[in-house]
Amino acid sequence: VDPEADATEQEDLQRWGVRYLAGYGHSQDTLHVARVADALAVICVTEDDVRNIRLALLVRDMSPDV
Repeated sequence: VDPEADATEQEDLQRWGVRYLAGYGHSQDTLHVARVADALAVICVTEDDVRNIRLALLVRDMSPDV
């Protein structure tokens, strides 16, 4: 999930078989569309440690097994 990935980054992700979704990870709607509940793991990486923790807790609330 990245709201700002440019076309080259999107092409790289597609070539590597990585699903790309434009949006904000701190949005529960975006995480639902990203099918977080079906994920084996979620990596929370932003420039803000507090945002990463909040995102991890939101993911845990949505899917405790992730």
